[in-house]
Amino acid sequence: MKLSIVIPAYNEARTIQTVLDRVNQSLDGFHEIVVVDDASKDETAALVKMRADADPRIRSLQHERNAGKTAALRTGFAAITGDVVVIQDADLEYDPADIPDLIEPILQDRGDVSLGSRFLVKRSRPDSVLSPLPGKQVSNVSQQRAHRFELYGCRDRL
Repeated sequence: MKLSIVIPAYNEARTIQTVLDRVNQSLDGFHEIVVVDDASKDETAALVKMRADADPRIRSLQHERNAGKTAALRTGFAAITGDVVVIQDADLEYDPADIPDLIEPILQDRGDVSLGSRFLVKRSRPDSVLSPLPGKQVSNVSQQRAHRFELYGCRDRL
């Protein structure tokens, strides 16, 4: 399995280095990180380019004009070469330490898609409740898309 991580970024000079460090710390063998800078006005693109020059697994792509997160994700998806893709926000909204648990259902062939949610966080209590979302809704989505889904609880913003 070759894991690609797409990071859409806009004016994230304050956090982009930390995100790249934490992805490196959280994952043993990722295939690539594709950072799509969406025409940032700060030093985001320059910082990512420096990291890309030092690590061949990191690629830096840039939009000439700001087109939004969805456009940045589309650019990233078009550029990846891996088998599995994870979206990692550049502002640490998602904790990179959650990625191994997020992709586990795919690696174990329990699903084709794994969705993370900070509202489905595993509790440390013995009587933990994993999901406030009714299972029926999840299965309806699954049937409509003809994919197997796995829901995983992710931590809140760091």
